[in-house]
Amino acid sequence: MGQGSDPASMDLTRAMLMTREHQKVRFQETAEEIEGKMSDAGLTGSVGADVELVVTDQGLRIELMETGDGEVFFDKASSSLKPSLKAILDLIAPELQALPNAVVVEGHTDALPFGKPGYSNWELSVDRANAARRVLVASGLDTERIVEVRGYADRKPKNPEDTLDPRNRRISVLIPYREETLTEQYKPLGDRPISSAPLPEDHLPFGSGAGQ
Repeated sequence: MGQGSDPASMDLTRAMLMTREHQKVRFQETAEEIEGKMSDAGLTGSVGADVELVVTDQGLRIELMETGDGEVFFDKASSSLKPSLKAILDLIAPELQALPNAVVVEGHTDALPFGKPGYSNWELSVDRANAARRVLVASGLDTERIVEVRGYADRKPKNPEDTLDPRNRRISVLIPYREETLTEQYKPLGDRPISSAPLPEDHLPFGSGAGQ
């Protein structure tokens, strides 16, 4: 048998897939909890903005985006976050704190050129992401849990067909799967098989969530 095809490796792979499936369920439950709390707080259905929660093959992705011409989440050409966005981040932080996963915060802009000398959409996207990070930390998310703050300017638009679409102006919060913990979880077993029972066909291979 080729390397990686021995029973122990195959069982570890099965265990990893099962663990990822467990994380996927946790993500879905967290997304539903956040949606319910936003609804209870009257933070859904805002004109000119939207919050999208989706479990992808990367993890749980939360998109907080503008949808209209107004300034619901951000001051125009500024990293200052509006009260509506702060309220949603305040609500999200405790839910993320309850998960063991790392957190990545991303900032995105539309493709409208930025007129200020020495300050472009690159700086703006990073500053907005960092402003969102500060709110999450102030609202209860352990600062050590945030492993990256990214700024993508207009390079990863939500709507590639229209780079000026307001939905491209957004903050993304990504909670990735904890791959590194899977091996550690079964490390005490050494080379012994974890289980000889095969997974059901609907668990192998693992089906990805909705992509971006």
